[in-house]
Amino acid sequence: MTELADAATRSVAETTGGMTPTEREIARISEEVLERQGLAAQDDLFDLGVTSLSFIRILVKIHERYDVALTGAELGDEATIRHLAAQVDAARDGSTDRA
Repeated sequence: MTELADAATRSVAETTGGMTPTEREIARISEEVLERQGLAAQDDLFDLGVTSLSFIRILVKIHERYDVALTGAELGDEATIRHLAAQVDAARDGSTDRA
């Protein structure tokens, strides 16, 4: 039964590029702000050239899309799309344990 569940998980990951819906939306927002395509969940936003101003623009768009107010401090040293998406999901779930 575990093999079947693993296969289903792999299948979903393959068809969605391995990104969760929130990761895909954060990537789309980031692509829009940065005016570049093909961002991956593990991409570090600052390595991609995000400035403080463009990062704030990303956070504002996230707030508009998800009604979640992030300051950026939640990211710590990990400014990846995946980590940012995890923070959005945690805030939306009302979790006090942020990834």
